[in-house]
Amino acid sequence: MLKSLEKSSCIMENKIEQFIQDSNSSVPTAEEFLNYLSFSDSEIIDVEHATVDQWESEDWFLHKVGFISASKCKTVFTRQTTLNKGNSQETTALAKSIVSKPSYNMSSKKTHEPDNPRDWGLVKEEARKYYMYFAGRQHHKIHLERKGFQISKKKPFLGASVDNIRSCKCSTDCGITVVEYKCPWVHRNSDPKEAFLSKEIGGIFTGDSYHLQNKSKYYYQVQMQLFVVCAKFCDFVVWTTKGIHIISIPFESSFMSSVCINLEKFWVTQVVPLLLANQLDVPCTDNIKNISCDETASNDMATSNDMGATSKRTDVNEMDMSPTIKTHSEEKPIHIDIDSHTSKQESATSFLVYGVDLHMDDISTLEQKVMMNDSIVKVLLEIERYNAAEKVFKADHFLKDYVIIPIIRK
Repeated sequence: MLKSLEKSSCIMENKIEQFIQDSNSSVPTAEEFLNYLSFSDSEIIDVEHATVDQWESEDWFLHKVGFISASKCKTVFTRQTTLNKGNSQETTALAKSIVSKPSYNMSSKKTHEPDNPRDWGLVKEEARKYYMYFAGRQHHKIHLERKGFQISKKKPFLGASVDNIRSCKCSTDCGITVVEYKCPWVHRNSDPKEAFLSKEIGGIFTGDSYHLQNKSKYYYQVQMQLFVVCAKFCDFVVWTTKGIHIISIPFESSFMSSVCINLEKFWVTQVVPLLLANQLDVPCTDNIKNISCDETASNDMATSNDMGATSKRTDVNEMDMSPTIKTHSEEKPIHIDIDSHTSKQESATSFLVYGVDLHMDDISTLEQKVMMNDSIVKVLLEIERYNAAEKVFKADHFLKDYVIIPIIRK
């Protein structure tokens, strides 16, 4: 049975519904949907206009569902890279974060002076004013345009939200430039150049110039933004109370060509099966997952499921793809001995802590002094996980400059 389309539906759900209705296959595959998926110019413009208020708009949260957004670019790329190497890697939480509809709270619109990291990073009007002043001295009749969520015409499963698009009326054709503002809370009172060179941003100084490292998550974000909007340059702006620092970042087509291969593979093998399962109102199984793209994809899927699943097709109601999970209900830090020599069959693939999957692969591959920001803290702080986050992060935590989290580890 096809689920009825909700009144407040996202554009990707509309496409899924159309695809299922048009499909001649009793069990539509992810690869078929990829070949089917496209958006008209009017659809892309309509979504962009509906989401121009970005995080202050419910439509912005809805229409991002199902797309790999620029902010998740590096996370998805590195996860798929691990899968390509044949290493077991849990993907459910990441895929669900892409297809889940977050709850929208109108009270999240902030009108007061930001006093915590989240609000500080979202309120960027001061950064725009500073940038407008400095860029206006280099270009004639500069114009900054606000944009909503933009869908890639070349790769319609990719999308990006940019802070501004800059244009001008210079005699030489400058073209459009993406403007991305970063307002780091931790470094809000630092020199902007120092903030740019911080680990959080990932900038470096070589020779006599500043650069954003290509391993930085923001480099991936900027490159994908440029790819989606078809721009050649991004002005990367770091703003603090001491001023701004502007770095021009060119588009690297070879870099994005490599990245897009992994993003597409992850979307087809991990994201689309969840979208189809949600629309068909059935469990997500290998009948829906298209794992026959090639031999490598089949092996990767069997490994990532970590359940010994084969590519043999069975009835969707006969399969149980749930991962092995240990539930820990105590409200205290968890100690997981990653050096214990238990067999693979005996060890759990993940631990449910405060409603969030804590995966063994994530823990065992952590480098010293590195937090699981993407897989744990970031997930907790997403809007749809606020109820879970409140068990760890109390209201007064958001008023502090930093939060100390007790962690027991070897």
